[in-house]
Amino acid sequence: MIILLGSTGMVGSHIAKALKQQNREYWLPNRTELTQLDKLTELINHETIIINAIGIAPGFGENKHKTVYDVQKAFLDRCIELGVKKIISLSALSQYPNPTEIPYLKYKYALDQYLLDSNITSYIVRPSLVYAENGASTKFFKKLSKLPILAFPKNPNYAVSPIHIDDLVNFIMALLPIDLPSQIFEVGTETITLSNYLKRFNSKLIILPLPEWMMATSMNMLGTVMPSIAGKYAFALLRAGSVNTRDDYQLIMGKKARKI
Repeated sequence: MIILLGSTGMVGSHIAKALKQQNREYWLPNRTELTQLDKLTELINHETIIINAIGIAPGFGENKHKTVYDVQKAFLDRCIELGVKKIISLSALSQYPNPTEIPYLKYKYALDQYLLDSNITSYIVRPSLVYAENGASTKFFKKLSKLPILAFPKNPNYAVSPIHIDDLVNFIMALLPIDLPSQIFEVGTETITLSNYLKRFNSKLIILPLPEWMMATSMNMLGTVMPSIAGKYAFALLRAGSVNTRDDYQLIMGKKARKI
């Protein structure tokens, strides 16, 4: 039995599709069922694998991230008590120097460490920017790329190692039968600046240099209407960069992830 948390999210819905295609036995608990911990006794045994794909966008504040963290931890606490076989948890990749300052990273990494310190084999998957046709960030960047001219800072730290959603799902599915110690996996492709990533969608896009303070102001203003992908937290993450420091995708899959 595989229990998938966050099956209605962007990544989770793709994982659910893969589980169905592979004729796996699985359960997709909804938000109400995530809090009904007594039911887990009937469902979990020592062969059960948990895939945690719960996540909310970086732009939200402390309270929302803590609420989501508390729900995840309570559910996983009970799973660990019951002795599941393995937990695969989707996290985040960032070069931000002090993760505790960003609620998104603070609670992602707190859950990562909790799982790594547990007595259950836990694989933490940290992707960079995920490319998916139905993904909010992909739609946002494609809209930006349609502009004839775009102003953007030259800071080289605005870099990402994008990974296609299909490659990310294939990687997670490949971890199901693997028997390795608990560890963190960084997954992505080549490192490119965000400006060049935008040009992948529109090669004719002209990008002019923009002072960083203007970018910060613009992101803060945009955060008032699009808090999920903008605001001060999203800008801080963007500025720090999200690049993989090693090729764990190739290590497990035996090949490199596709370029976006």
